[in-house]
Amino acid sequence: MNADLTSRLFVYIGELYMELFVYEAYQVKPEPQTLAIKVFRDLWKRDTSEDKSKWLMEAAYIYFMADPRSDFQYLTNEQERHKAVVEAEGMDEDWKPDALVKKAMDYYKSIQPVSCLLLEDARFMVNKLREDMRQVDYKDSKDPIAAMKTGATLIKMIPELVLGLKQAEDTVKQEIIESAQARGSVEQTIFDDDLDI
Repeated sequence: MNADLTSRLFVYIGELYMELFVYEAYQVKPEPQTLAIKVFRDLWKRDTSEDKSKWLMEAAYIYFMADPRSDFQYLTNEQERHKAVVEAEGMDEDWKPDALVKKAMDYYKSIQPVSCLLLEDARFMVNKLREDMRQVDYKDSKDPIAAMKTGATLIKMIPELVLGLKQAEDTVKQEIIESAQARGSVEQTIFDDDLDI
């Protein structure tokens, strides 16, 4: 195979995760290439219904639980996020992801770039800071003045944290857009090339 084509295919596959699902008009929709990945194809095949409603429900669950663009990513605790997603999707409250759904979700998470993982870590840290702020108790403190100073310091950090987190989210979203655009141009180049196989 042409070495140049191989490297460009690798770039395309490396960015594929961002194009597995798209969220529009309040629905999670799979991209055509999603079914090229075995674990998602297995989920698709096991849903024998005509409308593929089970597959779409499971795909939505995976997206909302694992995608950095998900509206549920503010819930850094996975159990809380699971509960919120199940409720929002109108799923049976006792529903749990089975082994195949977990495998697909693990795969989806495993191919995210470092920027998405850093964003997840930043959200986790901001959430921990929120928890810490709620623990500051002036009355029960041995040193109420120090506790008040700690509270005041945390309050001063809020605007910077909110702005920093928003900038991080915007940066990741922009990276997603740019990688999708790059993928589109690479895809076109690949099919325009003469293939020496």
